[in-house]
Amino acid sequence: MGLVAAMQEAGLSPSHVLASARLPSRLLDVPGRYVSPSEYFALWRAIRAVSGNPNIGIVLATSVKPELTEPLFLAILSAVNLAGAIAVVSRFKRLLEPEDLSVFNDDVSKRLVVRYDWPECDEVVPQALVDAELAFLAAVGRRGTGYPELSP
Repeated sequence: MGLVAAMQEAGLSPSHVLASARLPSRLLDVPGRYVSPSEYFALWRAIRAVSGNPNIGIVLATSVKPELTEPLFLAILSAVNLAGAIAVVSRFKRLLEPEDLSVFNDDVSKRLVVRYDWPECDEVVPQALVDAELAFLAAVGRRGTGYPELSP
């Protein structure tokens, strides 16, 4: 899983983060395991708290290596355009994460709109998660277009 490797690269112990979040110690051991929005948010709040870094979401998102999540990145980089790449990410997220990501063209503003939703969840989305999601999409766009990498 890219998140575990990214946490380790950032000097975070996944087991320490999980303990801090009061989540099962093996939560991240099984790829594709369903995680409830409350658990997911607790994980991201703990990542921020344990790291002590207000930019940890950006750090983690920009350190995920394509080779760590190769099938996802192959699909992303095969997309015709950014909207198609985001649609690939959206399908991936529906399978593995408790969130919905939609992308559409706003005919009024003539802009591409990306919207995140966490269905059936009344909690405030942790800032580290918001940062990570947006930084990941920026990194995807930069990798696909060949522009220099985003730095935190």
